[in-house]
Amino acid sequence: INTSLVAQNWTQIGADIVGKDSFEMIGRSQSLSSDGNTIAFGGVDLVRVYQNISGIWTQLGKDIVSKDSLKRFGLLVTSSSDGNTVATSGYNSQNIFQVRIFKNLNSNWTQIGNDIVGDSVKQSFDAISLSSDGNTVSVLTNRTAFWEGGVQKNYPGFVRTYKNLNGTWKQIGNDIST
Repeated sequence: INTSLVAQNWTQIGADIVGKDSFEMIGRSQSLSSDGNTIAFGGVDLVRVYQNISGIWTQLGKDIVSKDSLKRFGLLVTSSSDGNTVATSGYNSQNIFQVRIFKNLNSNWTQIGNDIVGDSVKQSFDAISLSSDGNTVSVLTNRTAFWEGGVQKNYPGFVRTYKNLNGTWKQIGNDIST
């Protein structure tokens, strides 16, 4: 028996955060700020952000929704250290993954910069990660293989990093193969 392990007691902070209806699937992705007081939840076609204010989880601003019916918007979500910048993903009308970054400006979630768009329908963003200050984002796509015309074609995976330069997301460095 390992006696060096100490049991920890966990205490819930605030009440449960419950979706507004059962079809939202709120919480299918989530990201917590570094101090644990702000949490972003991805749901079906939305992102919702809450902040713990005196033990009560209070929604910050309105729901973040796709302005152009991006499918599965909120599929992935990540946030900056303070929780005031959120990156999320979805599919566009050509079934190509996109990432959008939003910043909380006076309780309004405002898109920062352009959409970050994947290369083709053969690649999906399997993970996104936002830097602590919210000015750099990395996207990961796994290696994939598809059958096309009876031939298996392989598509390499990569990590690609973008930096917000004067309001535009620009790739920095080369792709890192996965």
